[in-house]
Amino acid sequence: MELVGRRYDTYEAVCIKIKGEKISSIELLPDSEAAGLPFIAPAMFDLQINGYGGIWFNKPGLTSDEVCQVLEKHYQYGITRLCPTLITSSFEDYISGFTAIREACEENSWAQQMVPGCHLEGPYISPIQGPRGAHPLDQVRAADWDEFCRLQELSGNRIRLITLAPKSITRFLLSKKQLLPVLSSRLVIRQQNRNTSWRLLKPGLN
Repeated sequence: MELVGRRYDTYEAVCIKIKGEKISSIELLPDSEAAGLPFIAPAMFDLQINGYGGIWFNKPGLTSDEVCQVLEKHYQYGITRLCPTLITSSFEDYISGFTAIREACEENSWAQQMVPGCHLEGPYISPIQGPRGAHPLDQVRAADWDEFCRLQELSGNRIRLITLAPKSITRFLLSKKQLLPVLSSRLVIRQQNRNTSWRLLKPGLN
């Protein structure tokens, strides 16, 4: 495969040759050929994609075909890796969402490559108006390790990022029994970014 275009960083015209899954050579072309050529740049990785075109990963009854539709649409924006994100919702909605994502990845190698992990944004977040944002208040709840483990199983161990309120982070980390599975599953914990205090995290981090 050959790609001809302008480097995004130097604007130089280049011919990039690809063999298999690797770049085999990059050849500079005359500057006179640069005009009108498309830019060639590294693909983007988006950590939070909630859906596309009216299809949300929280959608009740989500199917693997719908997951693929959402994923495929992001290629046009230069996104080749993304984390499907499910916000605060009912356990039933999580079941359909994570099951559909798992099935899409298991059935399609390109989807498996595009989804390095899922992002669970909630439901263990602050109920306070403002920090809660658009998350439905009636579905916000205290951190539940057992519920999370069930979701992780449904996803095929694909939940790699979770957004938590500070008190929820403490609940997740207070027990060594829970901390070891978190570390072994390569789960990244992200603190909810508003109206929070690191003082609340000390019991779990010490």
